[in-house]
Amino acid sequence: GDSGSPLVCDGVTIGIFVTGSPGAPGIFVDIFKEMAFISAGLART
Repeated sequence: GDSGSPLVCDGVTIGIFVTGSPGAPGIFVDIFKEMAFISAGLART
């Protein structure tokens, strides 16, 4: 599906799509709250 798609505002990624159902709004994760996790994962690559 579309999981992992970015939510972008003014050219800045502010969220990542995690789930949704047809006809219902999608649910996004606020990436700023997860920056330590994201940075740690990027550091390993």
